[in-house]
Amino acid sequence: RILAGLQKPSAGEVLINAQIPVKAGDMGVVFQNYYLFEWRTIEQSLLFAARKNVALKGNEKETIETLSSAFHLYEHLHKYPQQLSGGQRQRVSILQQLLKGSDFLLLDEPFSGLDVCMLDKVTALLQQVSVSAELKTLIIVSHDISTSVALSDTVYILGMQPGKEGATIKQEIDLIARDLAWKSDIKKHPLFAETIEEIKACL
Repeated sequence: RILAGLQKPSAGEVLINAQIPVKAGDMGVVFQNYYLFEWRTIEQSLLFAARKNVALKGNEKETIETLSSAFHLYEHLHKYPQQLSGGQRQRVSILQQLLKGSDFLLLDEPFSGLDVCMLDKVTALLQQVSVSAELKTLIIVSHDISTSVALSDTVYILGMQPGKEGATIKQEIDLIARDLAWKSDIKKHPLFAETIEEIKACL
């Protein structure tokens, strides 16, 4: 909420590009409760998001059709959120933020409601988004260590530390230095498994 500009920090500030204070609306946010417009159909909600993305001007509907098919949502476009399962709502929420085209996308437990097959598809799409532009940044808060690491170039392990209030960064792992970033088959890399075990040991 602080990173998204929805809540003021008790100290310090969040800056975009090291100079502009963040404000609500600057970042795309996928909350864990998958907030959607309950009074709009899925297509109407996605179209509302796509129209905020200048890069999609004139191609909003075509892009929605393509991405909704990739997310297995095409047949649900004319339904309302209350007619969808939790996993479907989650996919709509992620897709909605992808369509907005923000350079910053914050995701809170984005993999929790996905089955194994859909998890691979969503992971692949998020990976494409993360490398689509130099400034495109995904910040993922998740307990799904393996999937999160597979998508990341940097890992921050949060936890309680003696003498410090609240959760703080206990360790930072540079996945670029380990040659573990931006690879589609990264889970097959021996060092990937070692990194996962290293992270678990810190929790």
